[in-house]
Amino acid sequence: MAFKLTFLVLLFSGTAAEFTGNPEVKGSPQPIRATVGQDVILPCHLDPPFDVRSLTVEWRCNTTRVHVYRNKRDDPNSQHKDFKTRTSLFHDEMSKGNLSLKLSSVNKTDTGNYTCYVPNLDSQVKKGHLVLIVEDTPQLTVSSTPAAVTVDKDAARTDYNQQLGLGLGLGLGLPLIIVIIAVMFGYFICKGRREENRKSENNPLNMVNLNNDNN
Repeated sequence: MAFKLTFLVLLFSGTAAEFTGNPEVKGSPQPIRATVGQDVILPCHLDPPFDVRSLTVEWRCNTTRVHVYRNKRDDPNSQHKDFKTRTSLFHDEMSKGNLSLKLSSVNKTDTGNYTCYVPNLDSQVKKGHLVLIVEDTPQLTVSSTPAAVTVDKDAARTDYNQQLGLGLGLGLGLPLIIVIIAVMFGYFICKGRREENRKSENNPLNMVNLNNDNN
């Protein structure tokens, strides 16, 4: 009876081991990008899933300790002062092998190579790696926006059209005005001469002189 029970336990243990396999720590093959001031999640998990609540989990940035979890709780005394109060694990998901780290209010100095390490894990792959890139917050200026450029172009085009219209108006209108004035001036001169000739012809003295000349 004891032999059969031992056999069943070994059989069950072997079957469970084949089912779960050796869990490996996996990070992210792609860089994680964030801007200054954002909260970012650094992904890491066990594949296949495995409960790590009783194990030690350590996050590092290069050689700096970012976050330490041991004895089923976080250990803030072990982390670097630059990361205090800014890091947290997803404790409710650790039973499913979720080792992801939330990093709040990132800054440029947070940029670097991050490692998620499970030292007591019964596996050859105990570390997951990823790269975090923190960029400056993009600043939009009025002069650099497409709308502003369009407005500037429209304004320049309007000014050009106004100047062109003024130039054409002066170039064409001024000679035309001069011609009109000259024509009117000539008209009045001719009209005045006709009036003088008519008065001269109707003058009695001129008629008498004309009769004398005929006699």
